[in-house]
Amino acid sequence: MPHIVDIGLNLAHGQFRKDLWTVLDRAVKAGVTTLVATGTDLKASAATIALIRRIQKRDLGLQLACTVGVHPHNAGASPESLVAELRAMIVANRDIAVAVGECGLDFNRDFSPRDAQIRVFRAQVELACELGLPLFCHERDAHASFLSVLMPFLETGRLRSDRVVVHCFTGSERELHAYVGLGFYLGVTGFVAMPQRGRHLRPLLSRIPRDRLLVETDAPFMHPSQKRTRCEPSDIHTVLETIATATGTTPALRTAPSAQLPPAPPLPPTRPPAPVSIDGSLFEGGGQILRLAAPLAVLNNTPVIVHSIRANRPKPGLARQHLGGLELAAAISGADFEGLELLSTQVSVRPRAAPRTSAYVKDLHGAGSLSLVLQGVLPLLVRASETVPTVLTLRGGTHVPFSPPMDFWCSGLSLLLARMGITLSIETRACGFMPLGRGHVIVTVPPVGPAGIQPLQLATRSREPSRVQSQIVVYGTGDAVGAAMECHDILVAGIHERFGVFPPFESAVTVQSFKAKGGLRIALHVTLELTHGNVLTGSCIQAATAADAVADVVAEIDRVWTTDACVDEHLADNLLVYMALASGPSLLRVPLNTSSQHIEAAMHVISAITRVPFNVTEDGASRLVECPGQSQETERRHL
Repeated sequence: MPHIVDIGLNLAHGQFRKDLWTVLDRAVKAGVTTLVATGTDLKASAATIALIRRIQKRDLGLQLACTVGVHPHNAGASPESLVAELRAMIVANRDIAVAVGECGLDFNRDFSPRDAQIRVFRAQVELACELGLPLFCHERDAHASFLSVLMPFLETGRLRSDRVVVHCFTGSERELHAYVGLGFYLGVTGFVAMPQRGRHLRPLLSRIPRDRLLVETDAPFMHPSQKRTRCEPSDIHTVLETIATATGTTPALRTAPSAQLPPAPPLPPTRPPAPVSIDGSLFEGGGQILRLAAPLAVLNNTPVIVHSIRANRPKPGLARQHLGGLELAAAISGADFEGLELLSTQVSVRPRAAPRTSAYVKDLHGAGSLSLVLQGVLPLLVRASETVPTVLTLRGGTHVPFSPPMDFWCSGLSLLLARMGITLSIETRACGFMPLGRGHVIVTVPPVGPAGIQPLQLATRSREPSRVQSQIVVYGTGDAVGAAMECHDILVAGIHERFGVFPPFESAVTVQSFKAKGGLRIALHVTLELTHGNVLTGSCIQAATAADAVADVVAEIDRVWTTDACVDEHLADNLLVYMALASGPSLLRVPLNTSSQHIEAAMHVISAITRVPFNVTEDGASRLVECPGQSQETERRHL
């Protein structure tokens, strides 16, 4: 029985989920003795490592290794912490992580901007040189740029040519000669056996030195039949037979050079970066500082200590709501959090690479605000290199005093986030109120996409309405339906009286009956969409009458209506972090005078951790906030 090595396959791909063990059994029976599974982004690399650890627990007669890296298709969505996370993942798994990749350039599909592809590829070449590991490379329609990245490393001796594998080679004769002349290894897949697509490649096989020709399947892709059929490791025999027919011989049945290299030397000890210290008592000294500091520490790969938490409040330290949000952030990020206990006045966050999942559940066991919990974890999800949506199941309070209701997310903030490439699906299955909570919300966060978070340009004032949405929630005991209808009628009249003629209302009514002191209570949220993208919101959490609820909401909207601002202060407070994480400069017109210092606190914390600046200019009754986004900082750091 031959000993065959498949140097590249996507073992953690979903197509193998249902029958993985059968696929592996067929591979063993076909004489495949070693599999090198490919990592294509942070999540896929972590999933591949976890899968290999799981397979290793069974005696299947297989040797398993993997590459760790980011495919050019995913380069545009890579976080600033990419290199640090890749390094940590490799160092923690040196027994199986044998190469950096799949990395390189793909100018055929351009799923990521070309400048991002080049930047991320160069960063991974740097990492491979630092760790003494081979490169597992992808190149398609980018030959010249691909070599322009590699040549400086080759010419200076930092990178050895026999540590470069050009995976799934499908190029031209000229490109083949260049790679062979440099001494690169070339991987050949089922593409070579495809009747039409592989026709140009088969005559070139004899020009590849036998000791530089490697075989792979790239499963579940590249099935030799050229049909939409799943490929698997046992199909490698078709690749071998095609090579044998074309060359009159067979390639060296061995893995990429990575598996034959001696273990890379341990990394020299490095001094960990000093943590950024954030005073949790600054400005209003509330939980907002924690909700910003924790995710930004992870995304920026920067240790952070928040001290004097809520020091000026009647009950200093972490409340149950803050603790629950930080626990969820720790579960999502895998970072090391210290100080997670009730009434703790100091919390430290130290980022580290960790496997991710696509579903999380958090129960606050009370009426803690779910909207504030979501505020503190969403940045971790939208900047993750996810390939499938992440689903959060949250239980707690949906309508809690001194915090935005979940309706604020559903019909207000989500509109503006969508313009930045962040699309959310929020399903409120049950509302939760003080003091018991019992709200049930499911939030689905799809991948942001290769372009990343988009800048926001919202500086032109408008007071011409284009859409009005209202969410009326009546809860407690009494004639809830009648109260809801009364609230709707009073709201329509109040809006028309104060702001003029509006388009038809889009009203959603929720009635939730339970025994409560004081009878019925009304929660109301209104979102006004205006031309030029302006959005204004107003909320009332617990009013005794419909008239009181409407009066509170109209007054809140009116405070912004009389300024030049394009959004209200609550929307601005939430948008600033995504402006800092965006791929380019953003411009946002916010109110000059606000009821809180949340905008100032947000800019302070964001800049302290990310070093992304904000420039604020007073302009009439509003302030113009400018932010360059991550593009400037990322370019300076080269990831």
